[in-house]
Amino acid sequence: MDTPENHDLIQRWQAIFNHLPLGVITTDSLGRILDANSWLLERFSLSTGDLEKLVGQPYSDTVFGQTINIDKALQKMRKGRPISFTNFVEEDRYGKERAVLNIKGIPLYGSLGDVNGGMIIIDDVTEETNQTETNNQALMLETTGSVAGMMLHDFNNLLCAILGHSQFIKSNFESESPLLADVDAIETAALTASEITRRLRSWVKPTGNTPQPLNLNDLIKETVNIMQRPLFNKINISLEFDSSLPPILADEVDVKRAIITLFSNAAKAMPQGGNINIRTGTIPAAETDALGLPDTADEGVWAAFQDTGVGMTQETREKLYEPFFNGGKLEDSLGLGLTSLQKILKKHHASIRVDSQLGRGSVFTLYFPKASEPVEKTDIEIDTPHLGKETVLLVDSEPVVRAMGCKILRSNGYTVLDAELGSQVLTIFRNRSSEIDLVILDMFLPDYKIDGIISELKRIAPDVQILITSGFVFDDETSMDFHHHNTTGFIQKPYRMNALLAQVRNVLDGEVCTAADN
Repeated sequence: MDTPENHDLIQRWQAIFNHLPLGVITTDSLGRILDANSWLLERFSLSTGDLEKLVGQPYSDTVFGQTINIDKALQKMRKGRPISFTNFVEEDRYGKERAVLNIKGIPLYGSLGDVNGGMIIIDDVTEETNQTETNNQALMLETTGSVAGMMLHDFNNLLCAILGHSQFIKSNFESESPLLADVDAIETAALTASEITRRLRSWVKPTGNTPQPLNLNDLIKETVNIMQRPLFNKINISLEFDSSLPPILADEVDVKRAIITLFSNAAKAMPQGGNINIRTGTIPAAETDALGLPDTADEGVWAAFQDTGVGMTQETREKLYEPFFNGGKLEDSLGLGLTSLQKILKKHHASIRVDSQLGRGSVFTLYFPKASEPVEKTDIEIDTPHLGKETVLLVDSEPVVRAMGCKILRSNGYTVLDAELGSQVLTIFRNRSSEIDLVILDMFLPDYKIDGIISELKRIAPDVQILITSGFVFDDETSMDFHHHNTTGFIQKPYRMNALLAQVRNVLDGEVCTAADN
């Protein structure tokens, strides 16, 4: 009966129906469309007039049924059985994934208890699904990083033993010995392996390095050496560097990540192989503002990465930095996901320009402000003796490292006590603290946390000198934090023989020092 009350009720229902944040379709008992709400009309770019043409048509024959094909399930719903789909993949006409949907179908009953229609409810959960996948990937990467970090720690311990023993052998050889070249080769290989572990550690678990003046040419060269592996064996890389390039103030790991992101993009855009040309140059002060660099930048540095890949459409270029954008079949090979690159550039007050045409490749150009300080040069280690007569308690759970350390220290005049476990350290120190001038303490022992050991050592002898060592890789800022543990210094494994002796001498002589990179 068409009463004012019924009319108001219908209007209220229609308002709710059209303002729901999900799609709703109602059908009759034969599966023919009766109505669809505004959410669905907007999603399929339909007008009210288009909907009127769809009313009365079987669901499977409409645009809804062609993209969300659940016709077999609807037959069950017409028999009175509810239906449900979780993470239903909606595809476009090319078979490409368009969205991820949660779908429910509810039978509607008449006054006699018979099924006289149904309601289909559609919820788009694409963004939530993508975020869940991203979180899962992040968790997996974090776990992988932790496991890799422990493995690198163990490997650094072995390198520490190799380096120490090779340098100890060298110190006992005559300068004319024919075996000296072989020992040098062992030492060089161990040092190279040590640098590789440092780089690996920085990739799998970034430490947040303090920005420092760096040469962009050098960073690109080092990254090219990493990328020129079998993964990229079909790609030719050419370099055109400005040899007078000024330094940039940068986090080394971050900038290398940015470079590798661009390499990956270029490689994925050239599945059959191709060319990558990398050029660098200087930006005059007059042009820095137009390129988005800080007002304080009197000069800038640019690096252009040009590939011969598939290129991009205007639509793809406009959506490059959207976290979950996937530009369709052709652009699938572009390796997008430049959100992280954009964050790195923002952190460095840098900017990017992208030039690309479909079928003609792409050019990604990075712009950095110039650093005010020059690139620091690494001092060459001088082989000077660091002798002593003090007593040192050396603590390390790795037998080969402990044996090597004892040998080096004893051969240079020190009296050495050694321990493998935290419980042994405390027992020895309680009995002989008055004799011990320095404790060299590995950061990770299997039976005690380092804070507990340090607290007990300081309780027994408040003035005891403690030098922390570890095979885990830390940056300078992190290693300096060891002073907050009430310790005197830190030395990174694998350390060279003279680095260990110099650090021990510095601590004993009251010259507080942190050696995080030997």
